[in-house]
Amino acid sequence: MQAVCDVALVAGVEVETNVKGGEGVDHMALAAHWEKQRGISEFVFPHLFARRARAWKEAYGGTSRDLAGVVWKSRRHARDNPDALHHHTDTSLDALDTVSDHNRTFLEDPDLHDHMRIADSTEFTDGAAAVILATEAGLARLGLRPDDCTELLSYGFSVRALGAETDPTRLVNVAAAARQALGDAGLARPRTWMWPRFTTASA
Repeated sequence: MQAVCDVALVAGVEVETNVKGGEGVDHMALAAHWEKQRGISEFVFPHLFARRARAWKEAYGGTSRDLAGVVWKSRRHARDNPDALHHHTDTSLDALDTVSDHNRTFLEDPDLHDHMRIADSTEFTDGAAAVILATEAGLARLGLRPDDCTELLSYGFSVRALGAETDPTRLVNVAAAARQALGDAGLARPRTWMWPRFTTASA
């Protein structure tokens, strides 16, 4: 692959706290297929994620506690980053797995209501991240050694409409990107991509 430039700064910024919650929900729904999916629920993405969670539980015997373990793991990592949203949060696995005033279920669909809690959902917040990408020639210009950096062997890129997903237990788009990245890196390609069976450590 021929590099277009030797050094590039890649940045991502998201601002969500400049509008009220109701308007913010509409803004988030724009990331889905508005005409087809906005009407399925007041909360489009929690609805879609709850549908996947329910299907995964039914297919693989997963539990809400397994999913709470994913949240708990992420918040444990956040405590190591002083800039993270939940840097000062000390929430136990039991608390994340318990429905309460601070962690209520909120979807109106009775078939999905029990599969999505506040802690399982994306929060409205602001954030940003950036990374510098450079070729070996770019590193030389920056005065850096390859040993001081993380080498990018390959990457995968795939686009698929959310409404095109037919099996909520499969991450088809992720699988396509993973096959591309592993193939470009000369590694074995996975035939399918399925939800893993999570195991959680006690908090």
